[in-house]
Amino acid sequence: MNEEKQQVLNTEQLLLMMVAHAGNANAKVFDALDAYEAGNREAAFAILEDAGQELLIAQKNQFALMNQEALGDDVVPSILMIHAMDICMTAANSIQYTKRLLPLLQVNHEVS
Repeated sequence: MNEEKQQVLNTEQLLLMMVAHAGNANAKVFDALDAYEAGNREAAFAILEDAGQELLIAQKNQFALMNQEALGDDVVPSILMIHAMDICMTAANSIQYTKRLLPLLQVNHEVS
């Protein structure tokens, strides 16, 4: 396999890893909300921490791609890249919002 094809393969592998781990992170956010709704508040926060770890793995792959480009390698944009970046950003926002939301729900639950 020539070097250019190997570069594309490595890029695609990094992108697929981003999609997988960011997707896992996003799914865990909903698992956390389900746990919270079922009354398992400690579990909800633990699941959110797991989501954060999944996102961290996705972001490490994202940074590896950025590093490739910074070192002068051509990183060609693709639909897969756009999807990977989008799902990473969505997962990050979902985690941040849910971490802010759950304490508010807890206070509201305690008041009512």
